[in-house]
Amino acid sequence: MVNLHIDGMLPFVYDYSRIFLQSKERKKEMTYSNVEFTVRYVDPTLTINGSGLTPSEAMNALPTSASQFQDNTAYIIRRTSESSAVKLPNGTNSSIKNILFIGMPNPTDTLYELMPDEAKTAWGKDSNEYANIQFESTSGSFQLSNVNHFLLHRVYLFRDGINADGYIFKMSNTSSRIGCYSIENCKFGSRGINLDSSSYTEEIASSRCKAYIYVYYARILNIQNCIINHAVTGNTSSPCGIYCYFADILNVENIKVFTPVWTDMYNSYPLYLSGTSQKGVECRIKNIEQIIRFNGSASKVPTLFYLQGYISCEISNIVVKMGEALSATRPTQFSIEAALMHLGSVYEVSLTDVSVDIPNCWLARYPVLRLDRCYTGNYVPGIVKKIENVRIALAESEGIGSPASYEDVSDD
Repeated sequence: MVNLHIDGMLPFVYDYSRIFLQSKERKKEMTYSNVEFTVRYVDPTLTINGSGLTPSEAMNALPTSASQFQDNTAYIIRRTSESSAVKLPNGTNSSIKNILFIGMPNPTDTLYELMPDEAKTAWGKDSNEYANIQFESTSGSFQLSNVNHFLLHRVYLFRDGINADGYIFKMSNTSSRIGCYSIENCKFGSRGINLDSSSYTEEIASSRCKAYIYVYYARILNIQNCIINHAVTGNTSSPCGIYCYFADILNVENIKVFTPVWTDMYNSYPLYLSGTSQKGVECRIKNIEQIIRFNGSASKVPTLFYLQGYISCEISNIVVKMGEALSATRPTQFSIEAALMHLGSVYEVSLTDVSVDIPNCWLARYPVLRLDRCYTGNYVPGIVKKIENVRIALAESEGIGSPASYEDVSDD
């Protein structure tokens, strides 16, 4: 039993895996958030499908149907090259309450020291960065409709050569304040579309880099140390990267977002963090960097995050800047068609150290940073309302296309 002393904002989110995950090597079990998990090893490089009880006898694939996944199971997946990926099936499992997908941690990861010694010996020194999970359905999902505990750790989650029209992982629990979901050290994208590499230079016109994670209700949602490749280019079905309707407690930190200039817009955000004005307890968003890349003739500046409905909200160290272009072609117009950052219906807010540099854009039909219903009165005594060190730089004389006119920015 672990006694927790809570002092300040979200103390258990930052390092809770170190507290809650304990290895029970003899029984092949782990205790995570006071739940006993059976361990199953998965190594997609093996030719024979083993029992999964040890790394040498690992399964070489995940179960082939959603119904075959077992409750209270931790799948520890070996880090490999992208060509050796396990496949995640399309389907729904309403029986699972608790499930963990753990890419074998790097030695520098918090979870590494808590892995069984046999896993450290067999897989700990692997040079690859991620365990790879491929989803082969365009519009389907791996849906967990009643899950309480979900962990996705050090996984590259991707599709390969198909559109992204449905969220891959879908936690559709309709009961509020139950689920505890954590996404750590992961990468999201489409195989071969390496927006996160500055050497990748190919225009994006297909709808493949979106629709990764969907969360309806959660008690805690933690997203940290992740890379998100996101593009709305081709259609707007399931347009967000990570979507959350409501989380009582939200922590998002150390995220890099790579976005080509878009061809389409429709409530599309790499990080859609709250779709309701319900009063979440608190949220923290820090150390977020967005790299925007010119994408041929595409003309719409991509967005970053959408957030609303928290009693206490702390946002800090947000950077938006231009990166290497995907080709030499440029659009004839370059415009902001939706707020890059939307913050609404929050009572206590601390917004500090925001830097936005989009030097080729001078047509802004929407604000870069929108503060909507961030109430001026005090909700409780001692509440914080702070906005400091916010810098937004758009084109002054060398913008693409026409600058904004009064008609562009005025209400109809």
